[in-house]
Amino acid sequence: MTMATILVVDDEEYIRSLLRHVLSQAGHTVLEAANGNEGLERFQQTDVDIVFTDLMMPGMGGLELIEALRVASAEVHIIAMSVLGHDAFPRARELGASSTFDKPFSVSEVLLAVDKLLDSTG
Repeated sequence: MTMATILVVDDEEYIRSLLRHVLSQAGHTVLEAANGNEGLERFQQTDVDIVFTDLMMPGMGGLELIEALRVASAEVHIIAMSVLGHDAFPRARELGASSTFDKPFSVSEVLLAVDKLLDSTG
């Protein structure tokens, strides 16, 4: 099984700590950022395989972050999450998100998505 460096960008501490716990239990390295600007900074400082981003955040939102990440890297996998997701998900996919999640999400769905993305890159 491939291990990845995963960046979780979400303004909700609870979501970040939940994903950190689940993903690090699965053996991945997890970095966190509380907003899009911080997320982009972290991304530029580290070699990241997958980015989870909330779409609705103060400051730089998830859609802007996805655009900026795509400019920085064509390879990084991006997973967009939102409670209001349905409206923004098609746009997120257009901008380059690999997949999308409604909040609340299940732990198994998160792990499955990560495994699928890592399998697709070999």
